[in-house]
Amino acid sequence: MTLLTIQNLRLPFNLWQISFESGTHMVFVGFVVNQPLRLILQSSRANSEVMCAGISAYLMFGLLWTAAFLTVSQLNPGVFASVHLPANQGLGRFDALYLSFVSLTCKGCIDIKPLSKVARMLVMMESTIGVLYVAVLIARLVALYSKAVESGREK
Repeated sequence: MTLLTIQNLRLPFNLWQISFESGTHMVFVGFVVNQPLRLILQSSRANSEVMCAGISAYLMFGLLWTAAFLTVSQLNPGVFASVHLPANQGLGRFDALYLSFVSLTCKGCIDIKPLSKVARMLVMMESTIGVLYVAVLIARLVALYSKAVESGREK
């Protein structure tokens, strides 16, 4: 049995570069998102710090999905169609960022269209996470505020 090594895969350098950049981007942003989420979940009361952490985490989710859109677009340049892009060209960084935040807020993007199943799945997952995050965050903040009011700590 032989071990699978990088030399055995014989993939173009560009693919390794894309994978490395996107992987490190996603790991870093995932770590950064984890910190405000932990603060929100461990907090015993709703205050401006918890609300700012919630907003920060939401915005960082947009950056996390930007890397996913860039990776898919660079690996297969024809998965997104846009009036701004020539045929079979991948998304640029700004276009991926734009698509990510439009999907996260569930506004719906009419000028960038996902064509492949993978691209459509990413857009669908980000939209679902965007809606659920806001719903869960509001529920958590209301619960923290209600608990503070019942215990008489809030004026």
